[in-house]
Amino acid sequence: MSLSAPAIAALVFRDHLAQFPLAADACRENAATGVALHCVPEAFIEALCAGLVTAVQQVRVRGVLTGIAIPPATASPVPYTLTTVPAAASQFLAAQGWTGSGAAGAVATFITSVLTHLVATSWLQLAPSKVAGTGTALVSLASNPTLQAELETLLQGTLPAAFTAAGVFGEGDVPGAPVNATLAAQLPNYAAAYSMAFAGIVASVPYVGGTGTSVLVTEPVSGSIL
Repeated sequence: MSLSAPAIAALVFRDHLAQFPLAADACRENAATGVALHCVPEAFIEALCAGLVTAVQQVRVRGVLTGIAIPPATASPVPYTLTTVPAAASQFLAAQGWTGSGAAGAVATFITSVLTHLVATSWLQLAPSKVAGTGTALVSLASNPTLQAELETLLQGTLPAAFTAAGVFGEGDVPGAPVNATLAAQLPNYAAAYSMAFAGIVASVPYVGGTGTSVLVTEPVSGSIL
């Protein structure tokens, strides 16, 4: 597995079609302004995933390693969990103010499905330790107090950039123009939800290195999502 926005988007769009089968027919073009024929929900999901992946690849995830005092040690990539996805989805729904019959399905796609597939197709890689040997690093909300703010700030830039790059969401329906005002007003809600979900990241990361009888030491470690 590796972090791939197109791969995630394909899985999310599949989930979206399960919720909204007619979405496959929601296609449009605008020859007058140069907007090519596209499936609107598919292009929307592709832009969401592109913006999220770009931001996630830039953040540092932190943990606390406890190991014996015989360095060095290294960690292999491991799976991780986002424990606050349901809360993030609820926050997003409230922020959007959606109350229609399709609201729950839309949130299930744009928030829950996006995050679920991102987690399932990526890994957490923590950096080697020069202080501790064999041990375990714990990644939690407590070890990442600034992660939510850091990711939200990144998303406030990467999401609009991804939608602009898509060429089908521009103001005045002009490819390459800034994102239209309606969508631009909503993108901060996506940034807030995704960053809230990531703030709840947890993982237990084995480190393998020096062995023997020794006192235990602790060390802050950090890494990234691959």
